[in-house]
Amino acid sequence: MFNTNDIALLKLKDPVNENFQETDPAPQALSRPPYGSKCIVMGWGRKFANGPLVSNLTMLEVQLITPAQCRRFIPEMTDEMLCTVSRNNTLPVGPCPGDTGGPLFCNDALIGIVSYTMGCSRVNFPTVYTSVFYHQLWIEDLLDRGGQQRIKLAIGMLIWSYMMT
Repeated sequence: MFNTNDIALLKLKDPVNENFQETDPAPQALSRPPYGSKCIVMGWGRKFANGPLVSNLTMLEVQLITPAQCRRFIPEMTDEMLCTVSRNNTLPVGPCPGDTGGPLFCNDALIGIVSYTMGCSRVNFPTVYTSVFYHQLWIEDLLDRGGQQRIKLAIGMLIWSYMMT
């Protein structure tokens, strides 16, 4: 039901023009934000369960919850995952189908990638993210192999293209 290691990096064949301002990579978090932190998730998914796709990028405030809180709903949760719930505990809002792959930002730093949601119609049901911080050593290992600038630009390009499509 749940994917693990739900993350990928692309290595570009050719360098990207660094003067193209839209490719600034999102900063990665140096540590996991405290549980309870207010975060922002973005997506191009559905407006509501079984509804139409949005025509503009949607942003939603969510709250980072503890693994123990998440495991009450999702026992399969692993250390490489993060979970959030809506900051409005009475409305059924959250990332919807089609938002998978979207970024999760806390304190303006990229900390997660939408991996799994039960839809956007369940109050207090968590959304699962791949933790970018958990995969930091793997990312740094790839950067140390000589592709640092290309990989940083690729991450920025992917996020930019996701937000612009």
